[in-house]
Amino acid sequence: MNITIEMLTAAKIKHPEKWLDPIRLACEEFSIDTPQRVAAFLAQTSHESAGYTMLEENLNYSDVTMAAVWPARFAVQEPDPKRAGKTRAKKDEKGKNIPNAFAKALHRKPEAIANAVYSNRMGNGTIESGEGWKHRGMGVKQLTGKDNHKRCGDALGVDFVTNPEKLLEPEYAVRSAAWFWKTNNLSRFADKEDIEGMTVVINGGKIGLAQREDLYEACIDVCKA
Repeated sequence: MNITIEMLTAAKIKHPEKWLDPIRLACEEFSIDTPQRVAAFLAQTSHESAGYTMLEENLNYSDVTMAAVWPARFAVQEPDPKRAGKTRAKKDEKGKNIPNAFAKALHRKPEAIANAVYSNRMGNGTIESGEGWKHRGMGVKQLTGKDNHKRCGDALGVDFVTNPEKLLEPEYAVRSAAWFWKTNNLSRFADKEDIEGMTVVINGGKIGLAQREDLYEACIDVCKA
């Protein structure tokens, strides 16, 4: 399938001329080769990367945001009256989770936040290892974690463990996303136009689903033209 500038523009990808060749090559390599697959790939990666302008994860969180996103770790706790022996996040007068001392200490410190949140997960070492930050989300899919970087690097023949910043280069930013697509068989969702099911695999939830669906609808019309 011939992927065009118009398709990238429909998916709200900024500077589409910069990304056209990497996208064409990655889609050919990983069998993203029908209107539905191309439209879904462009829509999802555009959403994940803010139109291919944000190639690394933004972890510049406030203490309030951390308390909302990770309440068990970053919010003040109180006994939960509905669950014996359990706790819940304590709310302020506006109904928002109250940040704890840990959250306040990490306020607007992206590297420290990454090391706290991603340590001892996804193949990363301890907080002290710094691997949470080193292997934060990168590429147009925001591929995250040392294990994912190793598996992807092994598949593409690139050492992303030692040099994860290579995922910021256009070729690898897109190829890593296409590798993730193929590895997780996202084409099975695209073939059914199941953007919701695909989003759960990509995001772990349904965050941004409406925008993803809007981007897909705009892009599929151009892909089928």
